[in-house]
Amino acid sequence: MSNNIKILLSVLLGIIIGALTIRNVFNSIETANLFFELQNQLKENEYGNATINDLRVELAAYNKRLSYISKLDTSNQSRLVSVISSFSSEHAVHIHFMPAAMIDTSGAYTLETNTIQFEGDFKESLKLLYAIEQKTGLSKIVSLNFEVKEDLSNQKRKLYTTAYFQNIYLP
Repeated sequence: MSNNIKILLSVLLGIIIGALTIRNVFNSIETANLFFELQNQLKENEYGNATINDLRVELAAYNKRLSYISKLDTSNQSRLVSVISSFSSEHAVHIHFMPAAMIDTSGAYTLETNTIQFEGDFKESLKLLYAIEQKTGLSKIVSLNFEVKEDLSNQKRKLYTTAYFQNIYLP
C-alpha cells in the first residue's frame, strides 16, 4: 500500500474518531445539562414539599388554636356531656335538656352544633362555660340564653342556661 493511501486512511480514521469523540462530548454535555436541570427541579420540588408541609403544620396550629378538629371522628356531644357531668359532680349545675347534635355538611367543611340546657347558679354556670371553652378547648360557645323560671311546686326561681356550642371540622 502506498503511503498516500495510508495517510488518507489515517486521516479518515482520525476524522471518524474525532467526530465520534465530539459527538460523545456533546452527548455528555447534554446529559450533564439535563442532570442539572432535573436536580434543580428536584430542589424546587423539595422546597415545594417543605413549603406544603410547613403550611400544613401552620394550619394545624391555627385549627388547634381555634378549636377546630381536622376530621369528624365522633360527635363532640359525648365529650361535652362528659365534661359537664364531671363538673356537676363538684358544682351545683345539672343538665336539663340536650337535643341531638345538628351536623351540617353543605360547605367545604362540617359544622357541628350542640345545644345544651343546664340548670344552676349563674356563677357556677359561667365557671362551667369557661371550663368548656377556655380550659378544655372542646368547643366554641356561639350563643347563650339565660332564662329564669319559677318552679310552681316549691315557689323557687331557677336559672336555666341554654348554650350553643359549635365545632368546625375541616376535610
